[in-house]
Amino acid sequence: MTHHAVRTLRILAVPAATLLLLHWFNGSGASLPAPLIGLHLYAPYAALLLAGFISVWFNRGRALLGLMCLGIAQIVSGVLQNGEFDSDLVAPIYAVLCAFVPVNLAALALLPERGLFNAFGLRRFFLIIAQVAAVTLLLRAGITEFTDWLAEPGVRMPWLALDPIAPRALPIIALAFVAAAIQAVLRDNPIDGGLCGAIIAFALACYSSQQPTDFGLLMSTAALLIMIGVLQDSYRMAFPMSLPGCPAGAP
Repeated sequence: MTHHAVRTLRILAVPAATLLLLHWFNGSGASLPAPLIGLHLYAPYAALLLAGFISVWFNRGRALLGLMCLGIAQIVSGVLQNGEFDSDLVAPIYAVLCAFVPVNLAALALLPERGLFNAFGLRRFFLIIAQVAAVTLLLRAGITEFTDWLAEPGVRMPWLALDPIAPRALPIIALAFVAAAIQAVLRDNPIDGGLCGAIIAFALACYSSQQPTDFGLLMSTAALLIMIGVLQDSYRMAFPMSLPGCPAGAP
């Protein structure tokens, strides 16, 4: 195995280890102390704001836009849980949400880094806003063909409990993860690894949406994985001499 491959696997190891630790925490029956239970309401927003600040500080546009997608999902899920949408719209909105975030995170992983405050950053920002506006207008107009398609049964896999994720949203999530993972390997970039891990964390959050504590913890994890990717990437750019295999006299 080449040094490049080893270094890339180390990038993916951070989100993988974090998600495995979280899975063990939930599976072991461990729970937060009573005074901290309410953190699931605020922790995702705190994690998103912190990660967003770090992304702006280091001028990482892809990371900030990925966090923006997660923030939209967090706000919409909170509104859904509070019953502020018509009951007929809850399932369609949730189905779109399960597909919207992974697809956008994968797209951001595939795109080159262009920074924040430029034409590239603005175009990507307005593209995400346009998606949200289009879905809102279509659902308000009663056009639900896409969400109905997502809700149709796909290939039956009894060993997979899909609820509450729409059946056809699952392969979309899987394809988004594979695309982001391949890009992380090819480009050897920690932000791609963070976006890849965020897709998995978000998918687990969607699966755990009926358990608010788990949902909030997983959404916080998704945001922090992207932030870790930004910090790793910035460290590598600031200290290229510290990278294994870099010649001591390299400029």
